[in-house]
Amino acid sequence: MISNEDTTYGLKGIAAQWRTSYTGEKLMDGGAEQIVTPVSGQYLESMGIIPKY
Repeated sequence: MISNEDTTYGLKGIAAQWRTSYTGEKLMDGGAEQIVTPVSGQYLESMGIIPKY
């Protein structure tokens, strides 16, 4: 699920729960903040926008 918030580098949203398609068992809770960007993480690192780990 991605909300329609305006952010500096892309769309910001909250991750949905992750369930297996076979049994419906919950694999992850979700709820983490996520940002969808128009460029790759490697590009953002090379530009100094995000730190390189």
